[in-house]
Amino acid sequence: MRAGEGLRTAAAGVLCLAAMVPVTALAGPPFVTDDPVPVEYQGWEINTSVIGTLVRYGGAGGAPNVDINYGAEPW
Repeated sequence: MRAGEGLRTAAAGVLCLAAMVPVTALAGPPFVTDDPVPVEYQGWEINTSVIGTLVRYGGAGGAPNVDINYGAEPW
């Protein structure tokens, strides 16, 4: 075993163990809705939106965002 090889092996093992630790992600829906009620039986609901960000020297956006729901079961 060459000098420093054991240290690299130990560092790789620690890195692999750290990669297996579960991490909680904080995320939310792409848009806020005021309609938390399920869709009526055999009814449709289609929501569309456009998202954008403007900054001093540019911007970014995404379009169209579409959310389609169908009431497949009676509630």
